[in-house]
Amino acid sequence: MRTSSCKAWGPPKLENEEQFLQWYEENKNIDGAVYQLSGDLKLTMGSEEAPIVWDGLGDVTIECGSHLIMVDSGLVLNNPNLKITGTYFTVLMVRHGLLTLEQGKIEYGGSDGAVIQVKGGMLAGPSQRGQFTLCTSPDAREVTGISYGILPYKELANLDIVLEGSGKTVGISTYGPLALENCSIQVTGGTAAYGVCQDHEKKELFIRGCQITASVSDPSGEIYSVYSASGMTECENSVLVPKLAGDITYKILAAKTRMPVYVEPGTASSDWQMPEMLEMYVQETGAEEETVFSIPVSWNIPDSGLAEPGYDIVKGSFDTQTLQNTFLNPDEIVPAITVLCTPPEKMFLIASEVTKEGTKLLIPYPYGAEKLKVEYSGDGENFLTYLPKRPNMLVPGSTIPENGLFLFSIPLRGAEQGLYVRFVVEGDSTFSGTSAAWKVGPGASLGIPDDAGDEQGGDRGGQDADPSLPETEDPDTKPSLPGTEKPDGDAEQPGDLPSGETDKPSNGQGGESGDAGGNPGESIGQTGTEGIKGEPSKKASYVNNGGIKNQEGITSLIQGVNGNNNQETVKNDKSKLSEAGTKSSVQHISAEPEEKELVDQNKDLKTAEKVEKKQYPIGLAITLVIVGIAAAGYWCGKRVFKKK
Repeated sequence: MRTSSCKAWGPPKLENEEQFLQWYEENKNIDGAVYQLSGDLKLTMGSEEAPIVWDGLGDVTIECGSHLIMVDSGLVLNNPNLKITGTYFTVLMVRHGLLTLEQGKIEYGGSDGAVIQVKGGMLAGPSQRGQFTLCTSPDAREVTGISYGILPYKELANLDIVLEGSGKTVGISTYGPLALENCSIQVTGGTAAYGVCQDHEKKELFIRGCQITASVSDPSGEIYSVYSASGMTECENSVLVPKLAGDITYKILAAKTRMPVYVEPGTASSDWQMPEMLEMYVQETGAEEETVFSIPVSWNIPDSGLAEPGYDIVKGSFDTQTLQNTFLNPDEIVPAITVLCTPPEKMFLIASEVTKEGTKLLIPYPYGAEKLKVEYSGDGENFLTYLPKRPNMLVPGSTIPENGLFLFSIPLRGAEQGLYVRFVVEGDSTFSGTSAAWKVGPGASLGIPDDAGDEQGGDRGGQDADPSLPETEDPDTKPSLPGTEKPDGDAEQPGDLPSGETDKPSNGQGGESGDAGGNPGESIGQTGTEGIKGEPSKKASYVNNGGIKNQEGITSLIQGVNGNNNQETVKNDKSKLSEAGTKSSVQHISAEPEEKELVDQNKDLKTAEKVEKKQYPIGLAITLVIVGIAAAGYWCGKRVFKKK
């Protein structure tokens, strides 16, 4: 005779909801508080407007055991130290209302089951990453983090899921459309691992800004970071390991021309508006044509910004893990971008160097400009336009520099003894207008930085303003160019003007000095921070002068002036300066054959002024004599007529 025990079936035992909520409210700030469910906890006392809130700061644990929590009304979990555990087929089941996972942790301690099942209602992640985690205990075998039923379009953001099981492990399983944003999912399985698994053949899957990693202990196991039966997966800015099946491999070739980042002096490096991506030329494996991709870059931004006009070439590294396809960089191309610190006039001279071939000038490239004129002067006041018949330094068809730095060479006669140059930019450009004046030759920079033509990194400053120009009213104190006088009988040289031909000083706008009602030769153009307007100033402090300064290992091209108005040049590390402006990298613009040496042009101007002054009283005397003779003749004729 066999006997057996029988157990009557009935509805599951329910926990008293009101008593539990009262307990939680009393213990939510007490460390070590533990509540063990004796039945399923069905939450119904919340609403959409006033959900149940489990908040507080205490280290509180809710042990579900073989029971579960059923969410049938609004519930918010918002205690950073709250931990909910369970071993049943699921820990929490959402049936109605909204479950918001703001702060806390849910751990599945069973062998087969899910942390959260969403049968109805909605599930929302925290307001930011790193606040709520779904995880498993070491005893888990086949486990799923979140299991969605047949539901309409769903969204989930900012959730962390870390699961590990000895069998099949799935981070999120869904049958309908799903959009994930800024989530972190790490799953490790024994035989299979799926970060996100979608089983519907006609539904979409959207992954944005997520980090999803899947791995297995069995070498022959199935691994998918993201799996979609429909194949309709859209992935943006996400790191997927392994990558999606069918991704394309590209080789990075070179950077597309990019605009520099413009900043003002004193701008903190943390405020530099560095681009998140750079456009790069890439080539698909096995293809001949090239294409352009925007690749994310992590920039190595310096700790300090630029205190004065200059530039810094900032390097970085490609962040290709966030892209859906594979990008290889066998040539070890380093992304770089130029940060240009500009003065109020925008255009400025970064560095210069006088060589036998000509004077090399390094300036920011004036994007969008129609014309770039160079004006030069021996005294910092009266400027002449270089190549007045074709003054544009922007040669049509020339290549735009990749780093935003324009290096070119022109033969300025007299530069060996010292000249002043300034630049006039015309057209729709940030640099439009007239720059301050800058000194080249003795006392200016020692050379062109080695990264001017090549992107080799480094920080180079502009040249300092020169407050020591002589007063304009005293011609005896104006700068001179000793040793540049041309002996009598010398043949015309390139850069000379035909004899007797002179150019009037420029007004800083590409035209002649002076205007209607003004005096010829008087400078009235825009000239910098303290430009001359209407009348020359006593001290032309806008005229700049060059040299070198070392500051905490960063080389800047700056000229200082001591208390006696003598130039002070700080010793520079010449190893960081080179003849980078070679013929192949420097645009050389030849002079017109009829352009005279600057000294001779100035002489011609002075001679013309003296002749004009001498001719003025002579002409006046002749006019008076003629008028007197005419008057006398008229008077004599009248008297003779009366006598007859």
